[in-house]
Amino acid sequence: MNIYPYILSGILIVCGMTDVIRQVGVGSLTLQGVWTILLGISTFILVIVRHRIPSMSMMAIGFVLFLGIGVISVQINSSTSTMGLREQAQNLLVYAAFAGSIFLSAGEAYRDPVNPPAYLTKGFLWATQIAMGLYGLSLIQEGPGGSAVMSARSFAIFGIIAMSWLLANARNHSLPKAQLYAIGLLIMIAFSFSRTATIIGLLLYPLSQIKPNSGRSWFRMSLWIGLITLIAYLTFTYVTPIRDRFTSVGDGSSIGGIKVNTSGRSTLWESATASADEAPIFGKGPGSVSIPVQAVNSEAAGHPHNDYLRIRHDFGWVGLGIWMTSYTMLLIQCTRYWIWSVKRDPVTQHVHQACILAMIATLIMMLTDNIIVYQFAMVPLGILIGNSLGLGQARQKLLRQVKVMDWVDDLPEIEPSSPPQTP
Repeated sequence: MNIYPYILSGILIVCGMTDVIRQVGVGSLTLQGVWTILLGISTFILVIVRHRIPSMSMMAIGFVLFLGIGVISVQINSSTSTMGLREQAQNLLVYAAFAGSIFLSAGEAYRDPVNPPAYLTKGFLWATQIAMGLYGLSLIQEGPGGSAVMSARSFAIFGIIAMSWLLANARNHSLPKAQLYAIGLLIMIAFSFSRTATIIGLLLYPLSQIKPNSGRSWFRMSLWIGLITLIAYLTFTYVTPIRDRFTSVGDGSSIGGIKVNTSGRSTLWESATASADEAPIFGKGPGSVSIPVQAVNSEAAGHPHNDYLRIRHDFGWVGLGIWMTSYTMLLIQCTRYWIWSVKRDPVTQHVHQACILAMIATLIMMLTDNIIVYQFAMVPLGILIGNSLGLGQARQKLLRQVKVMDWVDDLPEIEPSSPPQTP
């Protein structure tokens, strides 16, 4: 019996609970802390036990090197760092869970290329239903922006990953009611008052309609983005509560001469940047960005609200370069598989498209949020990336074999020649 689909499906379901499990204590840790430790360690153990992983998944080896840079940074700063080993390990375990989930899901997708992974459909659907149900309770108790049961930010961050899967399935008609779930999810993300996630959710709709070789679909996408921009402008201009959310409320920072509420981010970024400049090569160690952040804003929970700055501060320019190079290579390869699947393998194109949408959404979210340290977002993303890599390689190999077999079957039969007559 193959238990890997059940494990991966269960991981997705637990991720759908986002930070709710943080409310449960397990000794000196929370259940979420224990879950992060289990994910960071067990995913790599399961990969080792499985032995065989597709060669294409080795494109993610850069994230393993990234973990190595983190360990080096810890050693370099051990004499001066005020960070405890526990706090540093926590961040490294999330990054390890992300990398491990890529290798683990790639191996599972490669194992059975005939049937696209069913656990993705079930796991993401159940996880989405759980997240919407729990955050719905928060909205009922506290209204828009409420976090009584589930944190509004956590729900929104998980929501953009789930939306990527739902919209790709709706485009490919591979999941009934996917479109309805996507619309409901976007509405709830908007009610969470997460501005970045709402904008990303709106952009995902036209992006999900693109066909790589269709100029008409690119034109329609441009029209949709233009319409979304117009609606956003009109809403910002004429709907006072929403305009105040962006301007009058908050820190009143100025960007380009326009008064904008950055929710204190501008101050965090200045402090974190100044600290990062003190150790530009390998950074100050995983999680160390919380120190300059806490110095200027104790309510920010140690998060800089910009993951590019987080990586640069904690892992230096070397770490940021490795992360971005690896991520870009994976995005390019998954895009190649998507373009190929649209032409030759429409059965699996939704897997690759969901991966691309989620990767793009993550890159945007990293600008103003802390998505890369949340295992309930990065592990589902890793599972999508791994499935795209493993399934893409396996399906190309399978279809090449089928093509060769068909070619052999089409060859004309050759009658055996009679032996030469002896005179």
